[in-house]
Amino acid sequence: MRLFLIPVMILTFPTLKSDGMLTTRHIVLGLISWVLLGILAIDGLFSVAESAQISQFRAEVDRTSLAQNETVNYRLIIEGDVTNVPTPTLPPLNEFQAYSSGRSQNISIVNGRIQASVTFNYILQPKQPGKFTIAPATLTVDGKTYQTQSLTIEVTPGRAPANMPPQGSRPPSSQQPRADYFVELSVDNDTPYVNEMITLSFRFYRARNVMGGLNYTKPKTNGFWSQDLPPQLDYRENVGGKTYLVAELRTALFPTASGTYTIEPATLQIRGTFFQAAQTLRSNAVTVKVKPLPTAGRPANFSGAVGQYRLSTKVSQTETDLNTPITLTVTLSGKGNIEMLSEPSWPELPDFKFYDSNSSSNVKTDNYVVSGSKTYEKVLIPKRTGTFTIEPVTFSYFDPKSERYRTLKSETYEIKVYGAEIDERETNLSRQDIRLLGRDIRHIKPVPAVLQNRGIWYTERLSFWLAIILPLGGLIGVFGYQRHRERLEADSGYARSRQAAKMAHKRLSTAKMHLTTHDSAAFHAEVQHALTHYLADKLNVPAGSITLDRVRSLPSIPEALRPTVVSILEKCDLARFAPVQHVSEMSETLTTTQKLITDLDKTWNG
Repeated sequence: MRLFLIPVMILTFPTLKSDGMLTTRHIVLGLISWVLLGILAIDGLFSVAESAQISQFRAEVDRTSLAQNETVNYRLIIEGDVTNVPTPTLPPLNEFQAYSSGRSQNISIVNGRIQASVTFNYILQPKQPGKFTIAPATLTVDGKTYQTQSLTIEVTPGRAPANMPPQGSRPPSSQQPRADYFVELSVDNDTPYVNEMITLSFRFYRARNVMGGLNYTKPKTNGFWSQDLPPQLDYRENVGGKTYLVAELRTALFPTASGTYTIEPATLQIRGTFFQAAQTLRSNAVTVKVKPLPTAGRPANFSGAVGQYRLSTKVSQTETDLNTPITLTVTLSGKGNIEMLSEPSWPELPDFKFYDSNSSSNVKTDNYVVSGSKTYEKVLIPKRTGTFTIEPVTFSYFDPKSERYRTLKSETYEIKVYGAEIDERETNLSRQDIRLLGRDIRHIKPVPAVLQNRGIWYTERLSFWLAIILPLGGLIGVFGYQRHRERLEADSGYARSRQAAKMAHKRLSTAKMHLTTHDSAAFHAEVQHALTHYLADKLNVPAGSITLDRVRSLPSIPEALRPTVVSILEKCDLARFAPVQHVSEMSETLTTTQKLITDLDKTWNG
């Protein structure tokens, strides 16, 4: 519709009589141009409004029938504008034990428009056999509430708990006779490298049944990025001649910086009943000494990845026409902190235009190990014809098992580009190509007897200049805004940067609500969330990669503001696990963060 209106506006733009007068016809045509300009602007604005909607919200499971000792993957999928989409609200899951297994995002650009989806993954473990209905999950965005469909799952009886602990479970620290109930905390590796996965195990031993309910408080894991590892393990173990039924919960921990850290004790409260007194069980603390990554042999393109990874690439085609895009797909897969993986190193491509098209991640916790894949897609558009070589994509990581750095390289691709390049030479007409017409002598018009005053010359009229300047200025404004909107849709980095400050202040408003309720933990979590996501959006990197160590070394953060950034992140990290602070201290933290984001925005935006 917009393309149709442009020539219509040009045709209806005011034309002047040869005598220079501005007539009623000119004014009418000017008003028509204004009306068409308004329609064009409204059409563009409605397009913007339509692009910010959730197109679909649905629920999926990987199977609808399972045994009681098995698990089912439950996914909530949101399609549409998923920028800063909130976490959906789960329905009541009384018949299941639910664990979050992360989220994945898929973004693609088709015909200049972003098509995106985000998936929230959960693992459900049935508590008992039967046929159960999972009610709809809900999602609220900009005051509008969306619902998924309901799902039905049938659970059949499973096998009894095993008599031996599964592989990887550590035995209790003491084999002496113990009380009827006790808890323990341990890690499978207490001297890991930075960003190396370790497994934290919490075990509840019970020699007899628990009559009351249980309240479990997780241990504080300051200094670690954590990921739950469901499902719960249940087995029997003999301790000091007494048989216990053991329930074990596992958590993957990734240390974010080197140093010595203490994982504080976990607690388990057994609520009292008429037949049993209440108890509070407190585990031991665990000390972890995190080793820094070695500097010897560190590749220049190393970005902090630790684990075991594989690199695979492919191109959509090796022969193409001029200005016809091809897609280069790169997939990193393996074991490690998938969410925090940075992009690989891309080769120089002077013969192509280079655009981000699609990025997605898939995180799994199979066999109690964090693994998965992260995929990047780049759109390459040839600038000229010929045969060109795409050099290898490279990715470096540290393997903690061999204690060595490794660099992965993709294969080399040869691309053939066909088509004729446009000849831009100017074509000028020669004098011989021009035919002179109308050589006859023109009739001379007689001078009228009386000269009439035709009024003020049209260029001296204010209405003439307004009729020209105002529609033209409005048209330029509409097209400028359209170009800005198209860039927001096509360039995810530009869109993130433009929205960064707005989203950060929105999150700080949520933190202010927690301040009024004196909820220190929620307040500091929201402040930390606002600042780290702001930095990630401005620098166009994953939010999970904004760690204290990286903030201290990132050259793009202004040196004058770096100490304030570090101070706020350290304060939030500590305050989340400390006793409730005074309102005045929390208010000062909020004010400092608001000013910091404003100062950073002024510095980066010039």
